[in-house]
Amino acid sequence: MDRRDFAKLAGVAAVAPQTILRAHTARATEVVRERTVWPGYERTIAIDCLASPGPFNTPGATDNPLTPEMVANAKSSGITAVNLTVSANTFADTFRQMAYWENELQAHPDVLMKIYSLADVRRAKETGRLGLIYGFQNATMLEGDATNLDHFQRFGVRIIQLTYNDRNILGDGCLEPANAGLSRYGYHRRRAHGSTHERPLLDANERKTCPILSDGRGGQNQDADEPWREARPYTT
Repeated sequence: MDRRDFAKLAGVAAVAPQTILRAHTARATEVVRERTVWPGYERTIAIDCLASPGPFNTPGATDNPLTPEMVANAKSSGITAVNLTVSANTFADTFRQMAYWENELQAHPDVLMKIYSLADVRRAKETGRLGLIYGFQNATMLEGDATNLDHFQRFGVRIIQLTYNDRNILGDGCLEPANAGLSRYGYHRRRAHGSTHERPLLDANERKTCPILSDGRGGQNQDADEPWREARPYTT
């Protein structure tokens, strides 16, 4: 055996154990996954109350189309629907955000579908697609015009958080020291809440015209220098 043949044989001997180990590890992972999957999951409607099939809470999240990897992840996730934040500070910018997701819905109709109703949630589960529930984490994009709420509703928005950290036309956010409650305008538009202050939450509950759910995060006393970044909105 010459030096060149010996070098080839040594290389094969070095790589072979690693290849076998990787194959064994991958199989072991699959076995563990199969054993830990809850048997009832296939029949369960699973809704993530604040998520996205693309980048989440990152600058420029909607600058580029979803990648094939992102689409594949959404397809394989098993999640039925997500509360997808599509809000921006202004009416126009919010519609631009929604336009991005409308394009993605059209580009991937076999993976994504828009949710308008409970029937749509069931359809997403039946067809194995990820439902997108348009939601806002603030109400500044209403720009003080009640008719804008109707425009958003017709376009598919189903979740609107009253306030976030700062005061807006509906009420005080969780960092406002005054804790002044809902504004007069907010009394007439009280269908959702999340990271509001304590008094607006109580006001909304007292004057509700439909059930209101909270995850217990909103309205907590907290340091004014530490914004509440994980509040999640819920509506029914």
